[in-house]
Amino acid sequence: MKKLLTFLLALTLLFSLFACNSTGEEDGQENGDSNQNGETAQTSGDLSRIDKIKQEGTLRIGTSADYPPYEFHTEIDGVDTIVGFDIALCQYIADDLGVELEITDMSFDSLLISLQQDKFDIVAAGMSPDEERLKAADFTDKIFESEQSIILRKADVALYPTTAELAGASIGVQKGTIQEGIAEGITDKVVKLTKLSELITELKTGKVDAVCIDYPCATAYVSGNDDLIVSDIEIEYEGPGTCLAVQKGETEWVEYLNGIIQTVNEDGTMDQFIAEASMLADASLE
Repeated sequence: MKKLLTFLLALTLLFSLFACNSTGEEDGQENGDSNQNGETAQTSGDLSRIDKIKQEGTLRIGTSADYPPYEFHTEIDGVDTIVGFDIALCQYIADDLGVELEITDMSFDSLLISLQQDKFDIVAAGMSPDEERLKAADFTDKIFESEQSIILRKADVALYPTTAELAGASIGVQKGTIQEGIAEGITDKVVKLTKLSELITELKTGKVDAVCIDYPCATAYVSGNDDLIVSDIEIEYEGPGTCLAVQKGETEWVEYLNGIIQTVNEDGTMDQFIAEASMLADASLE
């Protein structure tokens, strides 16, 4: 009887050890599955930008919508809407990808920081690549190129016939733009504000003497303000034009976007976007 009990006890112990070992192997398999899932998750994280956009069903763009005709607010059918030729181009891209367009409007000088934080897929804000911006983002081919200009009060046109007379004047610019450097090359009295609309108000009320922005934007603002004028002063500036910005290292995404830009430039679609945005800008600022 004792031998039988001893045998049964030994058998029970052996079974328990086997069960523990089996459980450990199953745990190991589960851990292996977890690792494989982890690799799958990593693979998902390594999706190309295009695949990620299609998977999420949304093209996210960041902009600063106070820069007509590039991007600006207007009322359409009673609804405040962000429009402009940069926005029209992004809608074209979204349609090509078969996704919805999502627009985030923020201050211009915060856009590249937010892009680095992956809050957008694209920055579309009349932005030109320069040495500092190229450290933070990659850029597409040129979308549009324009001259730089000075807005003055009509009453002051005779006071500032050339940049020489502007040397002692205060010039307003939008913070974070290439116009900062242009203005600093003319005067040491540069006023930097976040919104262009604020700069126009400062100019109209005499708090700055001039505003430096690019020509299409200048004409848009002047069209809605009879007391302002785009000066004949010629600003010497050679730049790369405006582009779309994306996160660093997204070569495939840039190549795709460049293909879109080439297409809309060659078939006249971009010219149509610019013309329509300019008309909307003139109407909305009157």
